[in-house]
Amino acid sequence: AGPHCDGQVLVGHDLLGLTTGFHPRFSKKYADIADIIKAAITSYCSEVRTGKFPGPEHTFK
Repeated sequence: AGPHCDGQVLVGHDLLGLTTGFHPRFSKKYADIADIIKAAITSYCSEVRTGKFPGPEHTFK
């Protein structure tokens, strides 16, 4: 990595901030969506457990 590098592999997980903890020096984090994904999954699980999802509007007759 560096200004004289002809090519570099950037892993999507590093680029999007999907991983927590270690972040390679050669990779730039352009977003931090790990927390957004965790919140969405937590909301989904909560709604399924409490019976809020799926509702009638999410089913076929």
